[in-house]
Amino acid sequence: MIPFPLSNRYSYLYGFGMNRLNTNGSLLVLAKSYELLENSHEASYKEEVALMPDKKNLVKARLYYYGHEIIPISTTELQMRSLFLVDP
Repeated sequence: MIPFPLSNRYSYLYGFGMNRLNTNGSLLVLAKSYELLENSHEASYKEEVALMPDKKNLVKARLYYYGHEIIPISTTELQMRSLFLVDP
């Protein structure tokens, strides 16, 4: 269950990840909502994905920015920094 204020939300995301373990010791995951894809390269993906109809009783959230930087500390621990801007 996702806690408030993100409960009862859904979104379709375009994202990618980068393995930066050899250069700075981290993994990076970035994403944003499909409807916010702007440049022509990103927008071409909109045509390839069959999105489901809007879901009843849920609010469609727009994720303007969504990112996680994951830094392994040991085999059982990690540090994660997260940033996101979502509406609503």
